[in-house]
Amino acid sequence: MVKKRRVLIMAAGTGGHVFPALAIAEQLALKGAEIHWMVTRRGMEADLLANSGYVLHRVTVEGLKGKGIFKIMSAPLMLCKAVYESLKIFWVVKPDCVLGMGGFVSGPGGMVSVFLRKPLVLHEQNAVAGFTNKILAKYAYMVFESFPGTFNDSKVNLQTVGNPLRRSIIDLAIKDVGLRQWDHSIRLLVLGGSQGARAINDVLPTLCSQFNGQTNLLVRHQTGQVDFKETCAAYSSAGVDLDNGHVLCTPFIKDIAEAYAWADVVLCRSGASTCSEIAALGLPAIFVPYPFHADRQQFHNAQFLVEKRAAILVPQQELTANRIEELLRSFEVDHSKLNKMHSQKIETNFLAADQIIAEYCLERANA
Repeated sequence: MVKKRRVLIMAAGTGGHVFPALAIAEQLALKGAEIHWMVTRRGMEADLLANSGYVLHRVTVEGLKGKGIFKIMSAPLMLCKAVYESLKIFWVVKPDCVLGMGGFVSGPGGMVSVFLRKPLVLHEQNAVAGFTNKILAKYAYMVFESFPGTFNDSKVNLQTVGNPLRRSIIDLAIKDVGLRQWDHSIRLLVLGGSQGARAINDVLPTLCSQFNGQTNLLVRHQTGQVDFKETCAAYSSAGVDLDNGHVLCTPFIKDIAEAYAWADVVLCRSGASTCSEIAALGLPAIFVPYPFHADRQQFHNAQFLVEKRAAILVPQQELTANRIEELLRSFEVDHSKLNKMHSQKIETNFLAADQIIAEYCLERANA
């Protein structure tokens, strides 16, 4: 009987880390691997993985950006505890390969994998590498990047493969549904990432009120759970009727592929997963990058598509209802603008990232 190879995946914190990891895990499982998953004790990933069937192992670690001075001063103690917990996890799991998806949960596990000489494989979702992956890259057997040129270190074993996408997105991209036939309305899909985006949420009620009573704008708005009630109240205050079928407001869209297939244009943040999905589908997008990352990750993610004329970038300080209305009215007047943006669809050779990474992990596990 052939022994199942064990792969320990380190991905937590946001959907941007977890969803690509889930795509890889699905491929690993199809190839007979036993999946273990390192998560944090407080992150959203436990909910996302609740029905996955994978074995979850928790470590006490969290990001420090935006934290108070006490949290920052206690960081060395937290790291030591997380490394100790990771050592215990490695002792129990005995992984044949370790896959890190970046983010703070990959730090302690990555350190332990190097110390124990376990094959470490990394994937970087963003156009600018995160702190953890920058540190671990030189010790990894292979670093897979989503965007060309993310790593420029000649000492890093590197392959550009794109971002692993959910199977429903890949299936939709292969169908290449293109733009629908126009019926004098624009279908706007609004996404703030898995945790919402307050700046975008604040603009939408005013924007929709400016189209109120007209049938030329249909909206599906994912607010995130935290902002949902407040945003619904803002729609009501702006005189927007959420029961007339023109605006659908929801905390989270479960079937994102169906929502993408419905949409003509997307208004959203420019996290790595969102950018990759939009690129694969050729969906016209208006990106509002999160402005408070020190390395401007989301700006660089968006810029990759903006330079290909597949998207428009609106800095958050310029985000107003009038600015978005101006863009939507221009699409309404000249549909060819959206068609030109759709024609810049990224080639499908980046749709196999999940398979490529899974196969490499198993190669290292069997070495």
